Amino acid sequence: MYWYVARCKTGRTKKLVSTLNKQVNMNAFIPKSERCFGRGETAEFIVKEIYPDYVFIKSDLDQEAFDEQFKEYFKTINGLVDLLEYKDTYPLISEEQFLLEKLLDNTDTIKHTKGVIVDRRFVPTDGPLVGLEDMIKKVDKYRRFATLDTEILTGKLLVAIDY
Repeated sequence: MYWYVARCKTGRTKKLVSTLNKQVNMNAFIPKSERCFGRGETAEFIVKEIYPDYVFIKSDLDQEAFDEQFKEYFKTINGLVDLLEYKDTYPLISEEQFLLEKLLDNTDTIKHTKGVIVDRRFVPTDGPLVGLEDMIKKVDKYRRFATLDTEILTGKLLVAIDY
């Protein structure tokens, strides 16, 4: 399975996702993440888009076949889509695919991670961050999120935590 990233104009991502999902062997989605709002007993997790102007595409087609099939299609919807071609983002490299598959867990939403604070460090006990402790760059206990150091798009990824 190959992963691709397409950047859209603001407000057009849902249209592109629905169009791409009508294609055979294609799964397009906008990655989302849970965010914690409120404090104490009133805290709740709300789902927000991680990269609002980006569509992630999973396909069985390798880069050459994908280009051949969809390059012309993307040109017909001029201004709607730009396939990312900087670094190794198009398609995503295997390490980035592995990380996203682990975090997303066959959905389009990164769930929050439960854990405990031990010696001023967050130790995940349940959720997508279990096993990825070495990737946690920073933990904001007040706003309840962990920052992961990644190579995906912005270089940082926020994952909600609960302790």
